Amino acid sequence: MLLHRGRYRPGRRRLRALARLAALVLVARAPPGSAAIISAAGDDESAQRSERDFAPAWQNVAARSAYSAVYLGRSWMLTAAHVGAGPVRFAGPGAFEARAIAGSEVRLRNADASPSDVLAFRIAPAPPLPGLALVRKRPRAGHRAVLVGNGFERGAPFVWRPRADALPVAGWHWSARRRLLWGTNRLDAAPASLEVHGVRTRVLAMTFDPPDSARATPREAQVAVGDSGGGLFVREPGASGGWELAGILILSASRPGQPPRSALFGNRSFAADLSAYRPQLLQLLAPACSDGRDNDGDRRSDFPADPGCLRADDDSERGPADLFVP
Repeated sequence: MLLHRGRYRPGRRRLRALARLAALVLVARAPPGSAAIISAAGDDESAQRSERDFAPAWQNVAARSAYSAVYLGRSWMLTAAHVGAGPVRFAGPGAFEARAIAGSEVRLRNADASPSDVLAFRIAPAPPLPGLALVRKRPRAGHRAVLVGNGFERGAPFVWRPRADALPVAGWHWSARRRLLWGTNRLDAAPASLEVHGVRTRVLAMTFDPPDSARATPREAQVAVGDSGGGLFVREPGASGGWELAGILILSASRPGQPPRSALFGNRSFAADLSAYRPQLLQLLAPACSDGRDNDGDRRSDFPADPGCLRADDDSERGPADLFVP
């Protein structure tokens, strides 16, 4: 596990955070009278079965090495840039593996052209999965989101006292078990962007709220080790299936001195805000013959300029006409 120190700045306040960049987890609290969704308890399985309620938000999240990645569609995967491209594995009854296509990596850029912590890459073969609906605008503060990632499960509860004269803080240790899991949280109002080690990313932020908080969700979750590159989904009327991919999980922030491999109420989670990168993602998803790129290296691009394109919706610039190009 790689540990990095980062900062987020809500307004004028400055909070030092321990940022776990190369490894994130979902950790959830147990609502009164029900099993925790990420506990090792046997009845936790019934809660995870409700994944059917938000497919393809669930089935399009894959394991990327020890971390996570999301299948966007048209053979494109999204993950955190610090995770990197590579083979992916989709779980479930129709388990499926695919390799990364060499040289296909595209780093998403901020408005000033600086690189963000979001990476797209293509895989082969393409999985037999539907493409995801992309978020159309930044979700409002207070919006409930579903987080899906390949992280460690929640372990035993514990209470931490940062100083002898400080109030104790409740939380959970992480277990040693890792699998694809989901949880929920509400989006905070700030910050809108986050910079860690010189890499700035537009983000959506969440706080891990205790059960007695009015903001707590039924399956309150916190990201930590294993979920980097996982998906954050929101439900919007009119979207395909009701679910839109709104973010890529990139970062967790904990209290100074917090014990390792733990989650405490008040910790924060961050996901890249895909509404800020939507135009770039739409360009990636466009057919090869209308995406504005020279995909086959013949110094011509798109229909009708590229002779390999028979139609604007062709997904390859290499077509029968290529045989007759000098």
